[in-house]
Amino acid sequence: MADMSLFPAYTPRQDEEERIQSMIERVQQDGTSRALLLYGEGGVGKSYLLRYLSDRLMLDNVIYVGPIDVDDAEYWSTTNLNHFVAEKLSQGQYFKNYKAFLVKMPEVEHEKMGHETVLAHMRKANRAFVIDYQNFIQHSRQTPVLIFDTVEAIRGTDTLTRLLLWVKKLPGTLFIIAGRPVDETVDPVVRELDEHPRLVYEEYVLREFSRTESMAYLKASSVMQKIEEDEQQRLALMSKGHPLWLALSISICDNMASLRKWISSRLIPVRPCGRIKTALYTMPICGGWWFLTGKAIFCMRLSSAWGLCGAESARDYGSR
Repeated sequence: MADMSLFPAYTPRQDEEERIQSMIERVQQDGTSRALLLYGEGGVGKSYLLRYLSDRLMLDNVIYVGPIDVDDAEYWSTTNLNHFVAEKLSQGQYFKNYKAFLVKMPEVEHEKMGHETVLAHMRKANRAFVIDYQNFIQHSRQTPVLIFDTVEAIRGTDTLTRLLLWVKKLPGTLFIIAGRPVDETVDPVVRELDEHPRLVYEEYVLREFSRTESMAYLKASSVMQKIEEDEQQRLALMSKGHPLWLALSISICDNMASLRKWISSRLIPVRPCGRIKTALYTMPICGGWWFLTGKAIFCMRLSSAWGLCGAESARDYGSR
């Protein structure tokens, strides 16, 4: 398992945090639900940003729900999603009508009940949830921020359609829907949101760290304290500010440091002979040595290929 003390807990994203705060404030002002579609390549930091929102944006009368990973089939059921949100918002205080329907569910699912009867009861339960949600918004004066992550897992499916129809029914809420960019001309999420009833939304692409942010990320790691400033700058340039590659840089440096320490602890000095002025060393050959050596070679090859592939774009990144 990786030593998490090597990596900074969170690198602030000032521009993105201000944009989200601005959208929350607009929802609070007019009570109109909005959606922020947050795009970003894998490893660029979408999930990290979303998981730290509640700590970074501690706003009055704002309650965060999620991130909800919609690649988890548990949340493909509207009933499960309703229950999760109700519990997070008020531990059921404002959702008594909805819970009353849930209590009756085992009776409705009795084997003598028909399929249509069960579906009708579930539709009534869903309507009760929406009414209770409206009462929550009106009487609690809280602004929920519902966060959905990894939406790429359900693009182009009926699950996405059901989720966005559910979203459009809920008032006074900011929805953050995060996922990787799409190859299609129009994102299916955008297509669904544009259909009647339309939900106001904004699109935003999360980029890599700037050079300053990259250096701050590296300096926050304990392993970087033993590495010269110019070497840190090279790592920042090679990574092009991509958080995942920065984390891999730290991991590689830590692996190399561990390997050097392991080797030095097992070097056995041999008595000099002849004209050889420097001491000779031998090393016991064992499975652990081959494992660590192979790992080091892999890391060095990876970093070498990484630097060659990104040399040109790294020069462009360095000018930012």
